[in-house]
Amino acid sequence: MSPVAVESKKIENKRSWLRLSWRSLWRTYLRNWKLLYLLFFLMIEIDRKHSRHKLLFLTIWIACCLILVLYAFTLQLARDAVIRRALEGKYEASLQLNKRMLRFPSFGGSVEGWVLLEAGRYNEAEAATKPLAFDQHDNPRLMSWQLYYYAMALSHQGKGEEAYYLLGYTLQLKPRIGRFHLGLADCLLEHNRDPENARFMLDRILANWQEPSRPFRKRARQALHRARYAWALARCSRRDEAVSQLLQASSGSPEFIGRDQAWLRYYAGETWRALGDSGKAQVAFEEARALHPYGQVQRRTQKELSKLGVCRE
Repeated sequence: MSPVAVESKKIENKRSWLRLSWRSLWRTYLRNWKLLYLLFFLMIEIDRKHSRHKLLFLTIWIACCLILVLYAFTLQLARDAVIRRALEGKYEASLQLNKRMLRFPSFGGSVEGWVLLEAGRYNEAEAATKPLAFDQHDNPRLMSWQLYYYAMALSHQGKGEEAYYLLGYTLQLKPRIGRFHLGLADCLLEHNRDPENARFMLDRILANWQEPSRPFRKRARQALHRARYAWALARCSRRDEAVSQLLQASSGSPEFIGRDQAWLRYYAGETWRALGDSGKAQVAFEEARALHPYGQVQRRTQKELSKLGVCRE
């Protein structure tokens, strides 16, 4: 394991994953508003008919509210655990926990498609997300996460035209800056087509979009967007700007989890290769593989190393 990977593991082991934010907890709580309203209505009715037991009813009401808060808190912890395990490369454990938690009301949508993408199991991700990405009339569910996962599964399997059509069609009808711009830019870069359009979309993302994420991962996601931007700039033969964006993206990266550091090094490898520096590209790809030798990162870095004539160790 390279010194970069060793240092990353030391930092990652010290990091706490259970950094719940009040905003994310509040979103989970809001998903239960119907239950809260029902409890409130029942308490009013009971209080109206049995006014002699107000203290008892007030106690029950407070207990119900506390139970609801605890339930929302538990669901948030469970969802974080699903995501955490996938980010650590424990894909089967993540999928099993996601399946169990879907039985509970208000857990939120399934992240099976995302986990399968993280695992590099693209054909399974396509099969899992297709029924959820389209309605009963085979019309795409515009702006849905499942449609996004489905399109990216297609792109990573070499079905660039299909992915490009779905992502582009969605953006024509729903042009709001967001993940579909990011997905289309990734698709264009991955299949080596229209780098100017990819650069334009990533430029807009950096300027106008704050991706919803937990506070401790927000900086990492912004850095990954900037690293993609460097790749697009390199494809457009804008060397100085590409190198500058890479430096900005890597600033503070030792604080990121190993998976995010690995993606930063992967995009650095793509950038250096686009700039014609195969030596630096190879080093970056090998560091990416050492930092996170799992799933999609491992699969894509190995693919790029093979193109450079490097066999797996």
